[in-house]
Amino acid sequence: MKKKILLVYLGKKGGGARLFGETVSLLLERNVSFVTLISSSLDEVTKVLCPKNLRLEVSTFTNFSGAFLGTAMLPFKLYRIYFFVRENNITKVYFLMPHIWDLPLLVLFRYLGIDTEVLVHDPKPHMGEFFPPKTLMTVEAKLATRTIVLSEYSRALMSPISENITLKHLPIPPRHLPVPKKEYQILFIGRSQLYKGIDLLLEAMTFPQAQDLELTVISSFSNNTPKNTHNVQIIDQWIHESDFEKIIASAQIVVLPYREASQSGIIPIAFANRVPCVVTPVGALPEMIKYYSCGMVSKSLDPYDILEAIIISLNSQDFTFIQELVVQTVDAYICDSNSDDVIE
Repeated sequence: MKKKILLVYLGKKGGGARLFGETVSLLLERNVSFVTLISSSLDEVTKVLCPKNLRLEVSTFTNFSGAFLGTAMLPFKLYRIYFFVRENNITKVYFLMPHIWDLPLLVLFRYLGIDTEVLVHDPKPHMGEFFPPKTLMTVEAKLATRTIVLSEYSRALMSPISENITLKHLPIPPRHLPVPKKEYQILFIGRSQLYKGIDLLLEAMTFPQAQDLELTVISSFSNNTPKNTHNVQIIDQWIHESDFEKIIASAQIVVLPYREASQSGIIPIAFANRVPCVVTPVGALPEMIKYYSCGMVSKSLDPYDILEAIIISLNSQDFTFIQELVVQTVDAYICDSNSDDVIE
């Protein structure tokens, strides 16, 4: 029987769902032999990207009572997963996002002698987030055969925890969208959490030098939604991950005014669509801009420095989008030198 890999994603939506959908699409394009283990709560737009015969769905929790009942049923779920793994001759497992149920799965796969790789997006909690995700990620990294990180910044943070670490930049699948009309001059898109620095960007737009600029902020605000001004448009709504590419491709530049960041899924999407990024000098953002060669790093977190970088970027024609990176496929991410047995 042909060997297969197993892709595990037990989340519901967000950046993890986007990464899962893009990875599945690339695996199908490359004729890689694989199956998936997903949550039955995964949003339908992403779920349909993976054919039914290639996925095992398990019910996960959506609230506290669901978590209690789901955990009580976990032994039965593990029984199903055990036979699913045996039936499909799984030789390697990739975990795309941390989930509490990854821990018993990692124990099961270790017992079965199957190699496991855990992708660590954020080695430490963001501002305002609580501690358990950090603990979960640490335990997963210790149980897994190998830890995958997305930047040298993350590698340094993970090195005391995991002995086997591999750096793999986020994949950039080929884009087939026609070049859209540039609807947004300056765009911020993403969650409205403190570490995202929306307030820094809004302050930058109050300076006299920004009076003729136009910023669009697309985010879901739970409260304290900023007000529109003559040069700032606030679009307060949840944007599905499948719409990110179309929106980003419609911008002249994208701004990431983050206070901290270990990686960003926005940068590869912008790169693939030839949209420059302006980022702050925090975490792995400068490293990503250097790798993708697709933007500019502000001098500091000061709103005036962010505005200066925006103005320079709007007037620059010197961004070099490296063609070899644009056409890279899943080979650079989920396949390696030992992957011949899963590629037809």
